[in-house]
Amino acid sequence: MPKNYDVLFKALAENHPREFLEMLGCLPPGVDARVEPLPRELVMEPLMVDQAWRVESEKGQWVVHLECQSQYKRDVPERFCWYAAALGAIHRLPVEPVLILLAERHAPQEIPARHEVRLGSLAISVEFRVTKLWEINAGSVIATGQVELMPWVTLMRASRADLARALDVMRSAGDRKGIGHARMLAGLRYTRGSPDLLWLLERSRVMALLTEEILKDSSYYQMMVEAVEQRALEQGLEQGSEQALRRTIRRLAMHRFPALGDLPEIDTISVTARLEQLFDALLVAADEPEARSAVAKACRED
Repeated sequence: MPKNYDVLFKALAENHPREFLEMLGCLPPGVDARVEPLPRELVMEPLMVDQAWRVESEKGQWVVHLECQSQYKRDVPERFCWYAAALGAIHRLPVEPVLILLAERHAPQEIPARHEVRLGSLAISVEFRVTKLWEINAGSVIATGQVELMPWVTLMRASRADLARALDVMRSAGDRKGIGHARMLAGLRYTRGSPDLLWLLERSRVMALLTEEILKDSSYYQMMVEAVEQRALEQGLEQGSEQALRRTIRRLAMHRFPALGDLPEIDTISVTARLEQLFDALLVAADEPEARSAVAKACRED
């Protein structure tokens, strides 16, 4: 619309919006309704996807969108609609959504692969692929020899021999962090105390950092926390007290990072929540510098 008519349209429409909507048939005459203006500039709330890539091949270009879940959330299908609409609008490319489920024991039997959001005449529908890692044959992944893929073997259809081969690949490459990732991911698949989990933990004595969601859902993490807390209780300490937390933090540091010493500086931390955060940070620290940084941060912020 030419600029002068655009200005005129907005001025006339703003003056008497209810009557204008009735004239256009958007509102029945005489109906009890309230009409209020909305901002003309459309600014969407930020949407954060787990991962998205632009892919280009001889077949063309498209966007691959991945959402990864350790525990299935029932609002995922609806979120896929909004994600696909936003990615398509921004990139003007076909969108291929994929839902990745990490653990069978945390997934429902029936998982929809299509969803539609309908708001009056607006309809957004999406079809997405559901990938269950426990149904993927680990042998094909191990055969690639790609060190970065080996931690995922713990969640795939794998025998102990397959797991041992994956650990050997990471060990040969000196990938301590990858082995730690494999241990933590295994805690999503196996229940605490299960023979398979204990076997895998015995084969690999390393820890590393993962996302908070995966960490909290891991039975391995839960076993570690409960073991340290139980030790404090056996020594007659009150669970959750500052004294108990300092004692458990020192024991954890002694086992994982002996070079840190007795950590006298943590006596200056008076906030229980800060001590709990430091415990979690030391539990998943990948190396000594990362552990020292966590201690310094906890003392500084207190």
